Amino acid sequence: MAATFLKAAVFVSGGEAFVRSYTTLKELGDIEYILKRSRFIGTAAPASDVNEASSLIARIKSEHRDANHHCYAYSLKDGKQRYSDDGEPHGTAGIPILEVLKNKNITDGIVIVTRYFGGTLLGAPGLVRAYSHTAKLAVDTAGTVLMQPCSEVLITAPYMFYNKLCMLIKNRGGEILDSAFTEHVSVRARIAQNAVEAISGDLNELTAGKSKLEVTGELFADS
Repeated sequence: MAATFLKAAVFVSGGEAFVRSYTTLKELGDIEYILKRSRFIGTAAPASDVNEASSLIARIKSEHRDANHHCYAYSLKDGKQRYSDDGEPHGTAGIPILEVLKNKNITDGIVIVTRYFGGTLLGAPGLVRAYSHTAKLAVDTAGTVLMQPCSEVLITAPYMFYNKLCMLIKNRGGEILDSAFTEHVSVRARIAQNAVEAISGDLNELTAGKSKLEVTGELFADS
């Protein structure tokens, strides 16, 4: 599976900045659930900011403009959370959807549950169960992925070390992005942040100090 890349986010705790991994939704997923003739359509998708979340909400409302309710919840890694009952009794839709995201430790994700009323009242407990169940099905359909803090590095070394260099990166769990051959060989790779120091040391030993490792970017990549 090709890695998914996102720009790294920095978290601050006690004045000290650090980067941590997080779980998000893998892709857009949608399902349909029928209960007492009410039709519930669940849509779950990754959303890295408020604009992405708002855009998906607007698209779903446009696609199902004749639906009775478009309830949703989203959670972002910057701490922002929002939910909406969209006309359902307070606490019966948005909060249950948000709880699904919380229980699965999902951030940078959104779930929208669209309802076409079927003519039978479900009552508050029934609505909570219906929205929660639909949200869980949508999340399961979308799937989850763990995003790890990674570094993009540029390694330069003499040609004679190219094969061993590539093997070293792969053995350390990294991914080679591309290679260039000029006066020296240059390899651009993605590696876990906590492996940078170890790879740098291995390279010095492998090439007797004839290689150079430069960190060119910080990002998240799926594990």
